[in-house]
Amino acid sequence: MANNVTVTRVVNAEEMAETAARRFALICETTIKTKGLFNVALSGGNTPRRLYEILGQAPYVTRINWDKITFLLGDERLVPIDDKESNFLMIKNTLMQNAPIDERNVLRVYTDLATPGSCATDYELTIRKHLKVKDGELPVLDFVLLGMGPDGHTASLFPGTDALKETSHISRANYVAKFDSWRITLTAPVLRNAKNILFQVSGEDKAAALKEVLEGNLNESLYPAQLLRGMKGKVEWLVDKEISANLRQSISNSSAGVR
Repeated sequence: MANNVTVTRVVNAEEMAETAARRFALICETTIKTKGLFNVALSGGNTPRRLYEILGQAPYVTRINWDKITFLLGDERLVPIDDKESNFLMIKNTLMQNAPIDERNVLRVYTDLATPGSCATDYELTIRKHLKVKDGELPVLDFVLLGMGPDGHTASLFPGTDALKETSHISRANYVAKFDSWRITLTAPVLRNAKNILFQVSGEDKAAALKEVLEGNLNESLYPAQLLRGMKGKVEWLVDKEISANLRQSISNSSAGVR
């Protein structure tokens, strides 16, 4: 395992969320002290929900300098903004309703445009404008929250899908046949360009994929989370004890982490 990759074992979902909140706050505060602002890509789905609730409570709700943060979405389902499957809606109902976040600092995906491709293009242009990213360049995100599915996907980079081949764009529309639906996702080059990535992964059904992603032979089309192997930034995996039982590399416990 590369020196910039760590695996941290947590006891349960609550400890995973609390550990993730400590990491978020520390990196956020350090980055703002250094450069005056902080940009972060948030993940959707069920796993990070508790993290967002914790960040909207004491001590983080007053500790974090929220007006210095620009929020991106790592991916979004192509559904209306008020749909229960919307990642933006979940983040709004957990983090944004409790923390003093200006909605103008949240770069959401507009899913009601003419085509999936136009939604992805609009999102890319929004990111370039707000983060001042020139054409032909990629943003350097300070922090990215990610999850991983039992099939080894991360963000909306699913096995065998077209977006895995992307080399230059910031976002892509990606058709996922298993769900017969479109997703808008940040691309692998953007994720690899980040300074810090934090995975939250739990559930015994993900154990086999986790072992392949971290220790198996390279097969990015089959296990897209492997696309983050070899990146220069720091990558931490927060995993529960069931999912980490068969890993070979050294694993630290969350109690040894930064508080």
